[in-house]
Amino acid sequence: MRKILALLTALIMVFTLAACASDEINLNSLQLFRLMKSGTVSFDYAMEVEGMDATGTLALDGDKMAMTMTMDGEMLGLGDESMTIRIIVKDYMGYMVFDDMEAVMEMPLDELDMLDLFEEFLVSSDMNLVQVDSGTAEINGKTLTYIDYIEDDDGEVGRIFIENGEVYALASADADEFVMFVSNVSANVSAALFEIPEHYMDFMEMFMGMF
Repeated sequence: MRKILALLTALIMVFTLAACASDEINLNSLQLFRLMKSGTVSFDYAMEVEGMDATGTLALDGDKMAMTMTMDGEMLGLGDESMTIRIIVKDYMGYMVFDDMEAVMEMPLDELDMLDLFEEFLVSSDMNLVQVDSGTAEINGKTLTYIDYIEDDDGEVGRIFIENGEVYALASADADEFVMFVSNVSANVSAALFEIPEHYMDFMEMFMGMF
């Protein structure tokens, strides 16, 4: 669970920083940033953070966020089998959905010490980024242009890699802590991403019933 929450926290942080696109560094020409500022976007990702890998889809629709996350089974102690979950954040509540098990776990953001982070995410479109560096660097076997920026209220540094005029990856400074590769950016967000079937059981009750 701790590893999943670490990935979730990293995803929200990336979402927050990316949604802060400012005219000052002319990121509005990039589709990902334009759609994030509009409040409706979806895209596929492949992320590496703290030695953990995850792939899936992220979607934002106003004050709601949804993602699918497929993780390596060995990372979670599950052997060779991978694990796919959905994480939904709406109405200031987080939900971890296990569709294969038809189960759901509620995750109150305040109890996870993530409420402040999510509230920052919700107002991030009012923040600005300030460019502090640019150049070229190698990532994933490619040499690409990058922009380093800071968020003007706390000075946290992020890096944007650009390929063919669009966002290729979002990363920490020097891409040493986390990196998220971006593809299939779209303004189309399905309402089904935020749905939790009513018949799904409470995950903890299901888990305790196994013993």
